[in-house]
Amino acid sequence: MPSFSHLTSQDFANVAHVSRRTVKRWMDCGEIDYVKLGRRHSNRVRDNRPVRFRIGDVAKFLGVTVEDVREALATTEGGEQK
Repeated sequence: MPSFSHLTSQDFANVAHVSRRTVKRWMDCGEIDYVKLGRRHSNRVRDNRPVRFRIGDVAKFLGVTVEDVREALATTEGGEQK
């Protein structure tokens, strides 16, 4: 099983069984902590850097253990074979 330390918004949505829009809403309201990757460019109006969620923050937010989140990630990744 791979070792996950950060989740994408899609991974978070899959684990929480919600849409990516719901995850975005939680971010906008400040309900979940996230990390922005890269540097902010001062000449840009929007900050479109990708975000990641720490697995510990996701587990705490969902009220489960980190192992539960890792197991759910492994299950969703294994189930999405093309």
